Amino acid sequence: MDADSRATHTPGPWWAIKPERSRLRWSVESGEAFIADLNSSRETDAGLVGLPRDEQAANARLIAAAPDLLLALRIGVGAMKDGASEVVRAAWVAMADAAVAKAEAKS
Repeated sequence: MDADSRATHTPGPWWAIKPERSRLRWSVESGEAFIADLNSSRETDAGLVGLPRDEQAANARLIAAAPDLLLALRIGVGAMKDGASEVVRAAWVAMADAAVAKAEAKS
């Protein structure tokens, strides 16, 4: 196992930041750090090719939801392995639903 696979990610929550007029790219940030700058275009033989704005936004939201999704998955897997009660399962489902809603911009 190399050092990169043992590294931990920047703690959440993360937010998708909509570009302003001076910025053409979506970014993902936390309260502590800049996480990612989403470059939505690439140079090809046909010229500069980019993603539609709605797809750029969806990608940024999905990345921003990653810590929430990971936490929900860890808790859910642990709960299922431990034979969790209905109350714990219901709480996990609510957490997972909220993480998915964040990724899909429904929150």
